[in-house]
Amino acid sequence: MIDSSIFNITMSSASLVISLILVIIHIKSRRTQLNTYFLSRATHRSSGIVFDYISSETSSGSMLITLSLYNPGSVAAIIRCLTVYEEHESKFFLIRSLGLNRWMPVNDAIWWPTSDPSCKEEKYLADEYRSLYVSDQRDIYVKIPRITNGIRYRFELRTNHGGVITQATIGAGKSHFPHAFSQWFSDD
Repeated sequence: MIDSSIFNITMSSASLVISLILVIIHIKSRRTQLNTYFLSRATHRSSGIVFDYISSETSSGSMLITLSLYNPGSVAAIIRCLTVYEEHESKFFLIRSLGLNRWMPVNDAIWWPTSDPSCKEEKYLADEYRSLYVSDQRDIYVKIPRITNGIRYRFELRTNHGGVITQATIGAGKSHFPHAFSQWFSDD
């Protein structure tokens, strides 16, 4: 009959070959999964919404700020809310130099999306609820009931795609095209 040591060596060799084949399959599968992940992440980032500050103007003791929301993706965005924050510099030099200023919410700011950019009158939800649906581009007006010049604002927009934040130093007038752009993504 078959010697038990030959049987043990044959089984060990077969187990080793099967294990090596499974490791090779796992490595190829992992590479495919990583490539699929990177491709879907790049597609998601390139089709994400873009939120920009366009201009500001003063009228009757208040600032009217024009923002624009672009939706290049195939899934429409629905605007949920917009929060406006104002930057307050610290009195302490060290905190100011580190850029750790406080962002205080502007509670008296009023905002509304509009389908007609020439109509700059304050709107209510019942008037412009159809403008909350953004398939390609939408203008958003923000009215701050005081005139501020040179103050930095942060606009935080929430949609069904998630949140997006833009910051701008508001001055009376229009804004030029930017000279530099940077965008950060975090993989949570």
